[in-house]
Amino acid sequence: MGLVVLGMAGDSAVSSSSENSFDLQVLLEPWPEENCHVQRNRSQETSLRQRVYTFGNGESPFLMGKTAHDFFNDVQESLGSASTQQEYNRLLDFEGIS
Repeated sequence: MGLVVLGMAGDSAVSSSSENSFDLQVLLEPWPEENCHVQRNRSQETSLRQRVYTFGNGESPFLMGKTAHDFFNDVQESLGSASTQQEYNRLLDFEGIS
């Protein structure tokens, strides 16, 4: 069903379903893209990297049997796949818990 707009023409109401947003003087804004620009926190990522590498090569249970390099690559991949700033911050906070 189309949009029904009532307007006054003299004393009678007129309905029109053929008006568009320009006719109604309404500015439509584009829907934001899902993959918005995510600003990475390089300082916190570097700090996290240094902490991961201090655990050594798979000797720490925190690395889940992986080398520090492989573990940090997984973390970087996870951070890089964040589609919003909020998701990125949540992932970084989770990984950064010491």
